[in-house]
Amino acid sequence: MINLFIMVFKYLGFNEFYNQRRRWMPSTMANILDLLASWKTTVKINENISFLYIIYQAVLFVASLLGTGTIFLMIVGALVVRAHPIYQV
Repeated sequence: MINLFIMVFKYLGFNEFYNQRRRWMPSTMANILDLLASWKTTVKINENISFLYIIYQAVLFVASLLGTGTIFLMIVGALVVRAHPIYQV
């Protein structure tokens, strides 16, 4: 019989949980960028990664950048409109 021991890490608070999640995004973007930079070699060596998958990753990368920028611009726009309303009701 095989004895298994599994250790589960429990976050101590929201700040620790948030910091862990915050570190994931830059590393994920760096990994995708690395994949896109060496796509020819990757597709040639690994038969499980197709050119279509590389296109999917490129679209995902661009959408992640544009999505973040769009949300930031919307928040700034809302703050500007709130601070300087176009019309008074």
